[in-house]
Amino acid sequence: MLGEAVFGDDPLGRAIIGRASVISDTPAADIAGFHRARYRPENIVIAASGAVDHDASSSWPASGPARARPTAARPLREPR
Repeated sequence: MLGEAVFGDDPLGRAIIGRASVISDTPAADIAGFHRARYRPENIVIAASGAVDHDASSSWPASGPARARPTAARPLREPR
């Protein structure tokens, strides 16, 4: 809603994942296929701003997505 309010009918105002009415009618296998085809290392842009160590951040592409492995979600803080 915010994107549409700011950008109007421009594509920048569209929801990234798609509108609920479209997504809810799309089979999960189709959505997974879309992601497999488009969300690939060669299509990724990594951007950083602010107080970023340039030397350290320039190694992110080599050690990042290609080596990324899913991990279990961890709590924000340790349980007591």
